Amino acid sequence: MMKASTERKELSCFRQIVVLDKCDKDTARSMLVKAAKQVEPIMVKRNWSVGTLREFLPRDRKLLGLNENRGETISIRLRGSGDNGRFLEYHDVLGTLLHELVHNEVGPHNQRFYVLLQQLEEETESLMARGIVGVGPFECEGRRCGGRQEQRNMREAMLTAALKRKRQRDLMGSGRLGGSDNCGMHVRELAGRAAARRAEDDQTCRTRGEEEEDG
Repeated sequence: MMKASTERKELSCFRQIVVLDKCDKDTARSMLVKAAKQVEPIMVKRNWSVGTLREFLPRDRKLLGLNENRGETISIRLRGSGDNGRFLEYHDVLGTLLHELVHNEVGPHNQRFYVLLQQLEEETESLMARGIVGVGPFECEGRRCGGRQEQRNMREAMLTAALKRKRQRDLMGSGRLGGSDNCGMHVRELAGRAAARRAEDDQTCRTRGEEEEDG
């Protein structure tokens, strides 16, 4: 069963937030609202909007996100399968939301998709480094939010995520076949690795299809 939250006054780009009626649903709602506020500045910049941002728990454990009808509904996995599933790390949830937002503009996992995703990730990291979240009067615009420890933890998570993406881009040749980062790598090998990444993303993210859920 779903439970709709009442966060509309605090969010400008999302019509509603919906979480599963499970244990720690308040934690789930807080996590989704936090991620939604963080991405709102980049959504306003591109004139994007989302109807419903919802938690889901698909039976396919590899599936992390789903975008339906270019943002009409975005579903995000927040926890592992089962009633006692642990919550995922916030920066992983935020990364999934960014990934799904790209599908508002680009459907398939192609080069254009990954170029835009990288832009969103870098813009989000910049906003987080400056402590900027949200776009409304209730948000922290241009000033740092949270305590020093929270900011330190967030910077560490951002650094970890950035390094992970850098390793992935190095592996993939920065998304360009024959790119200078991997000039000694055969084009076929680069193409194979790019195809492997697309195949993996096709498993963890879908723009439409089955959304059977546990519980």
